[in-house]
Amino acid sequence: MITLTLFVSFGILTAAVLLAPRAVQHIDTAIEKRLSFFATPRWTRFFKPITFFGSAGGIIGFAILATFTAPLDVVVMTKLVVVLGGSTLMAQIVKQVAARVRPREHAWLPPFPQYSFPSGHTTAATALYGFLGLFWYALFPLPIFLIVAIGIILAVGFSRLTLSAHFALDVLGGFLLGGFWVALALGL
Repeated sequence: MITLTLFVSFGILTAAVLLAPRAVQHIDTAIEKRLSFFATPRWTRFFKPITFFGSAGGIIGFAILATFTAPLDVVVMTKLVVVLGGSTLMAQIVKQVAARVRPREHAWLPPFPQYSFPSGHTTAATALYGFLGLFWYALFPLPIFLIVAIGIILAVGFSRLTLSAHFALDVLGGFLLGGFWVALALGL
């Protein structure tokens, strides 16, 4: 049921981005105005390292680290590869279809080369850290595994907003898409 809910929610959000871009932009602009406090070089220096946790290098590095620190068998490793590969591929396909332009850029940041919806960093962070958090929690039912995973996922999503790399609904789309792939792999 969770898998279906996440998939349908992502589908509805994607349809809104495609079919009602002005309404979506209105929502995103209102949220962006509330977050404008963070649009400074000082906050950029703070959030840049956080966004690394959702970058290709960060995701690959932490996935490799997980293989050495966690008791991952072939089935779990296969699921992790499917979650990361599926979520990344789907995010890139939807980016090309939606072709949503990124938020305005700030002079102190380099331009972002791809489209905006959904956030790839947020999708990948949700997929990897969500999967690992739930995996570790299943082995050792301590809430700390879920708290750390959710904290990293939310921090990456928020960093994408504060760096003006994405709109809020791009980040929401990343949460939903990454969560869908985790739920799919774990049979939720």
